[in-house]
Amino acid sequence: MLEMINDRIVENVKKEKDCLMLTIGGDHSVGTATLHALNHVYSDLKVIWVDAHPDFIDPTMSDYPNYHGYPLAHISGLAYGIPGFKWISNRIPFENIVLIAIRDIDPDEWINLKAKKIKCFTMDHVKDLGIGEVMRQSIAYLDPEGIKPFHISFDIDAIDPDVAYGTGTKFRGGLTPIEANHIVRKVAH
Repeated sequence: MLEMINDRIVENVKKEKDCLMLTIGGDHSVGTATLHALNHVYSDLKVIWVDAHPDFIDPTMSDYPNYHGYPLAHISGLAYGIPGFKWISNRIPFENIVLIAIRDIDPDEWINLKAKKIKCFTMDHVKDLGIGEVMRQSIAYLDPEGIKPFHISFDIDAIDPDVAYGTGTKFRGGLTPIEANHIVRKVAH
């Protein structure tokens, strides 16, 4: 299924490179296909991963059973050899990724994020700095000249479950709707 999504996205984006693409799917594993496809078309793709969880589990370090804990680790090359994904041929460089709204992190994810020097703004950063400053720093880090293509991968659990309660991975203390909207608007400009 993810391979089919990947192929359709590559086909459509190659037709019209300056288009806005919106993919809405189940759990955040759909990010594997969307990121792989766009990275295939845009080799300098920058990624803002908005989520309550980093999805940066290395299956060799964890017994976590669900793929939705691996997609960012997988598409960046930290996790590899996962059955059923032989179609993945390119990786997102670690320095092209910023995580925002993170607040539920497994111990091995902390180790992996630090080892790979992934820029990560937790909800503590959002509360201390404000979402405007988090976005300013994120965009300045990823694209100081303002010329690179961006992809936002936005998991609904990034938003506080009191507002967005339709997720299976609820974790309190998330983004407000205004903060979530600000993230999308800043990248769209």
